[in-house]
Amino acid sequence: MLDLTYPKGHQKEGASIRIFFIGQSGTGKTSLLNICKAVLGATFKPNHDESLQATLNSAAQKHHLRNILMTSYFKDIKTIIEVFDKEEVVCKWRILLLISAF
Repeated sequence: MLDLTYPKGHQKEGASIRIFFIGQSGTGKTSLLNICKAVLGATFKPNHDESLQATLNSAAQKHHLRNILMTSYFKDIKTIIEVFDKEEVVCKWRILLLISAF
């Protein structure tokens, strides 16, 4: 479970948002949560195409997550997370966040 709260200024400011990862054993739930943890601790730098490139912090790099490349396009609110093994992409997540009025 990922437990978040609505940000300051939102109509539901401070209210809990809970995201549950449900699936069979071995489907990557824990791996996805580990990547979420790395993303939250990443340092983002702007690119020329209005995207942000992330650099993982040293703690994440020590936990064998140094081959993760994250690019976020906040204009469209989408994120691409790629996991590399010797320059070969072994896993890729595309996340598109749809904003709606709850």
